Amino acid sequence: MMRRIFFSNKTVVFLFLLLIVVKHSAAATITVCASGCNYTTIQAGINNAVSGDEVLVSAGTYSENITFAAASDNITVVGAGPATTLIQGALGIGKGLSAW
Repeated sequence: MMRRIFFSNKTVVFLFLLLIVVKHSAAATITVCASGCNYTTIQAGINNAVSGDEVLVSAGTYSENITFAAASDNITVVGAGPATTLIQGALGIGKGLSAW
């Protein structure tokens, strides 16, 4: 004999909201700086991020070329500011970023 289980509208709404909170809480914050952070290069932070993660880049000059597909990967990269967080690629400052 099978028992039918009925949920009230409030229960359904609660479970739906709980699912949204759990899904969003899975996103991580990855830190990048010269020392004491998760990674020392922006590219390493991006490479180890998953969809929904945020990569926080501390102030400094990062001598590297960076490639990532921000739109398709749903990864956010945030620097300390345009005057303090610099990417020095092979062609000079501000010339080492490829994003699509």
